[in-house]
Order: sequence, then structure tokens, then C-alpha cells
Amino acid sequence: MAEGKKNRQKEAKAVSSNKTKKKPGLYRIITGILTVVILVAVIIWYAVPKTKALGTSGSPFDEVTVLEDARQIARLMGNQDYDTILNTWGNDTLRKALDDEKLKEAYQGVNEDWGKLVAFGEHNARQVTQMGHTFAIISIRTSYENTDVILTMTFDKDMKLAGLYLK
Repeated sequence: MAEGKKNRQKEAKAVSSNKTKKKPGLYRIITGILTVVILVAVIIWYAVPKTKALGTSGSPFDEVTVLEDARQIARLMGNQDYDTILNTWGNDTLRKALDDEKLKEAYQGVNEDWGKLVAFGEHNARQVTQMGHTFAIISIRTSYENTDVILTMTFDKDMKLAGLYLK
């Protein structure tokens, strides 16, 4: 009988030690999953654009300067001076993506002949930070003799044109 009791105690210890061995594996799996979830959340937070008003604390942009530059580019678009837009204002990325012909196609896609610049309307300017890069984005309503255009421009931290959209 004493032998049977010892066997049961050994079996109980074996079962108990098996449970103990399984717990660290389960904890490792849960810890691994939580680590991956936290890492994915951080990456998503880093990749999602964060916007704020221009000119806020720590901003490299001044709204007056961004608006003046956007108006100058709108004048150049109206005059179809694509070379100046690309070579004076465009950053390296924009110059690689666009050429005079593509800008001309975009211009003509709105209207064959915009006519002379008549007036500037409302504008909306924001600062966007994404993936460690900060940009100023401004949309400006522009009236020409033959059409109205909303120009949306993106400027990099050096105030070079990084994007140009026509609507």
C-alpha cells in the first residue's frame, strides 16, 4: 500500500511538473503576440499622417510664405511656364515624376486655355508629418478668365514643390 501511495505521489508530481512546463510556453506565446501587436501599432502610428495648423510651435513653415509661394506657382501655371515651376520650384522627386509635357497635359485636362489670372479665392493650409518627413500642403482656389481651378501644392521643409494637383 505504501508503494501504491508513492506511485500516486510520483504521478501527481509528474502531472504537476507537466503543467508547470506548459505555462512558460504559453507565457512566451502570449508575450510574443503582445510584442508583435505593440510593434504593429507603433509602425501604424508612425506611418499615419499627422496634421496640424501651419505656424504652430516647432513648425518649419510660415503660412504667409506658403501662401505667397503657392500664388506665385499659380501665376506660373496660368502662364504655362512649366519649366520655371519644375526647375526653380520643384524638388528632385517632383522633377523625376513630372516633365513639361505632363504638366501641359494636366493643364489642358482642366481647360484648353485658362486665360489670364483673375483672382485668388479661399485657401486652406496645413502641416503634415508622415514617416519622419514634414510637409506644408495648401489648396488655393484660383480664378482665371476661362476657368476656376483648385491647386493643391505640397512643399517640403526646404519650401521646394513636392507635389502639384489640379482640380
